[in-house]
Amino acid sequence: MRRYTLADPVYDGKAVITRAKIVSPLLARPLFPVSADVRIQRNTLYANHFVAKCGPRGVIKVGRCRLTVTYTELKARMVSALETEM
Repeated sequence: MRRYTLADPVYDGKAVITRAKIVSPLLARPLFPVSADVRIQRNTLYANHFVAKCGPRGVIKVGRCRLTVTYTELKARMVSALETEM
């Protein structure tokens, strides 16, 4: 079994998100309200349920998807996003 260190941590947990707003330059309008049921299991993000409204009549629904992101990738993306804002 692999031992994890502070330099290479393992994340586990879950979250329920309700009435969130997603704003992105890729979207013409923000997604609101957004509700999601997500969990992280051994550094893999699983979206069990994701529903968002887009515009007056549009709805986006995603169920049971998986995204694997390592700690170093996540850290690099966060640093890049912070540098872009400054």
